[in-house]
Amino acid sequence: MGGMTGMGMPGMPCMPGMPCMPGMPGMPGMPGMQGMPGMPGMGFPCMAMNAAGPGGCAGTPNGTTPLSGDKGSGAVPKPKGGEKADRDVRRLGSHFGIDQLTVERLDEIMEKRQETKERDLAKLYEVLDAARNPGGLLMVKMDEMELGEFATNFKRDEKIDRFVEEHSLSDAARCRLVELRVRRKAEQDEDLQKLAQHLCICADRSFTAISLVKKVVQGRIDDFPDMTRAAAIAERFQLDEASLRKLRDIVEKRAEDLTAVLDHLEEVGGLVFRV
Repeated sequence: MGGMTGMGMPGMPCMPGMPCMPGMPGMPGMPGMQGMPGMPGMGFPCMAMNAAGPGGCAGTPNGTTPLSGDKGSGAVPKPKGGEKADRDVRRLGSHFGIDQLTVERLDEIMEKRQETKERDLAKLYEVLDAARNPGGLLMVKMDEMELGEFATNFKRDEKIDRFVEEHSLSDAARCRLVELRVRRKAEQDEDLQKLAQHLCICADRSFTAISLVKKVVQGRIDDFPDMTRAAAIAERFQLDEASLRKLRDIVEKRAEDLTAVLDHLEEVGGLVFRV
């Protein structure tokens, strides 16, 4: 990929008796990193969190993502079995210690409920989390699904409700946040704050939220990078909106060597802008 082009500064106007100052050159890039366009001086939005919880920002484009379980008409049915069941189903079974035969039955039911799969599983996380016997309750809930009596309305959660509203997230994204809450109770506030940093400057909030939450619940915590240092760099060099989005993409894609990447950006930015 190309370097970081277009990050130069325009020339300064002439003063009587003094020569004009030419514009500063664009910012060279690092191998494997796309160029970043010019910066009219916007800074990093939405980093301040309000006292009530993780904050959002208005005006960021909202994207909606189809439920991940949706399949095209040409989808090939997957093999049955506890170990070959849908990944999301297996993850739920593992979290609650469900036996393989029950996981297999749930997988078969989910195959028939693709349009509501995301919400079904999120509701199961919610109800099983409070159960003394998750396996027994799951059997009851599967019977309800087969009888068409399974209710998927969520309990009120002020943190999730506020987060979804502030960032205009889709129902599929809300379902992932319910799973995240159940699986990472102690880290929920921290997770939402980190997620808000990404959603404020991404092109498609719902898609990004689903993608990042999936990484977290799969145990790929290192692939859910903190944006704090990147925010400081954006503020220092007054990046515009397009540059902010490219920077966020770089942070997510280069999480494994993020420190080196940000070091490079700061070094080059300091040389170009003398800041």
